[in-house]
Amino acid sequence: MAEQREEARRAGPYRHRVAVSRPSLAASVRERAEQVGTARLVDVCIDLLGGADRAPYVAELRGLTGFGFEPGAAELDPARWEDFWVRAWGARGLLPVWDDIAGPAVSRWVYTAPIGGRSRCA
Repeated sequence: MAEQREEARRAGPYRHRVAVSRPSLAASVRERAEQVGTARLVDVCIDLLGGADRAPYVAELRGLTGFGFEPGAAELDPARWEDFWVRAWGARGLLPVWDDIAGPAVSRWVYTAPIGGRSRCA
């Protein structure tokens, strides 16, 4: 028993976490673009960047974030998963499927977003 406690102590607080292998953001976004079309995905990212409600875009957000967006999940609740994150993922989603039509929306967001949002999208 003492041996098990010592082993758990050495493992630290993250001993129960398991590494999950996911595709890269770029790969996920490109895959979603193949499914819905690049123009459609760019439009969705622009909408999200502009502050659109997340509910109509759950399928796209799954591909952009890797989160499940299952009923009752934190990412569906603006009180638990702030709108800032929806906007940030909209901006990040544009990186692999860039279209110049997104330029004005990105510029508006860069000048109004908190510094943390801008740095996450750089």
